[in-house]
Amino acid sequence: MDHTAQNSAARRAQATWENREDPGIAADAAVDSTALEALRAAPAMLEQTFGFQPATFWAKAARLLDAGQDSAFAAMIREARDAYVNDEVEDTADDKGLSANGAIDHLLAGVAA
Repeated sequence: MDHTAQNSAARRAQATWENREDPGIAADAAVDSTALEALRAAPAMLEQTFGFQPATFWAKAARLLDAGQDSAFAAMIREARDAYVNDEVEDTADDKGLSANGAIDHLLAGVAA
């Protein structure tokens, strides 16, 4: 193996070592999917989702309703709600310096009040 290949292999090995994930940290960082689903199911989150949609969303919603495509309409609403909730979790985590789970708990407390 020439020096260039050795240097490249050494850099890859070092990068792998430096970027390894501590299993304890990874377990703590895993998002509590049950809590996230509870937040998504909160009526307030759905209500807030509707308030933040552009005119193009409503035009598509109207077309789906008029065409009798209820399942496509429901999927569109679900996707919009999930995206809104994910953004709220990220924004809350950033703004308040919380983990994703801490942000979810904070938002759940807010919608439960």
